[in-house]
Amino acid sequence: MVSHAAPNSPYDTSKLRRLWLPFLTSLPIYAAILFLVDSGSSSSNPGFLRMFTIVLGTLAFAELLFVFLAKGLLASLTGGNYQTFCIVRWALLESIAVFGLILHFVGASAMTGLVFLAVALATLVISGPKPDEAAEVAPARH
Repeated sequence: MVSHAAPNSPYDTSKLRRLWLPFLTSLPIYAAILFLVDSGSSSSNPGFLRMFTIVLGTLAFAELLFVFLAKGLLASLTGGNYQTFCIVRWALLESIAVFGLILHFVGASAMTGLVFLAVALATLVISGPKPDEAAEVAPARH
């Protein structure tokens, strides 16, 4: 078995990689749903759709800021447990794709949903488990 631990880190990320993969593999399923399910284009209120898109876009942006800029806060909220830290981070990032699905269901185009999905995919890929990051999160335990 190959260890995914950094040379100076005792943390093996192979278990986390197995937890991370379902977050990634859900995104192609969401993409298929975007194209197979007709949008709720019968929405008679374009003002609502515009406002809802702004609200979910702002929420997605806030999640991105929290996940990437407030890493220390997220680490302390998860008790410095790297596995918990990763799962919470991935769930927040995946929710951005879910926002795109929701928007599509209430009348937004599939392209709008794909933008949210692409952001979720890119951020999930770059936030995969990293042994050196485990050492950064662990000090938050005190």
